[in-house]
Amino acid sequence: HSAPPHTYLLPIATVLDDIPALAVTGFEADRLRCGQALRVPSSKQGTVYVMTDGQPVALARITEGELQPVRVFNLPTERRPDVDYC
Repeated sequence: HSAPPHTYLLPIATVLDDIPALAVTGFEADRLRCGQALRVPSSKQGTVYVMTDGQPVALARITEGELQPVRVFNLPTERRPDVDYC
């Protein structure tokens, strides 16, 4: 027998640790997952790793104060009853 596959896989955050991180609220994370851009009060420019509650959400690009998702992670999340999902 061999070990289950998950014993060989590293968490996604491990490979993203050299990319600047940006924390967002749950509501903002839901918008990003739907491909919507966000306004961010940040002087950062370029690619960031977006997370909410310590969970990866997306790789996104900040340009002129707008955060645009580039790659959204399709990972299991807890569904909130107060959110209208796209």
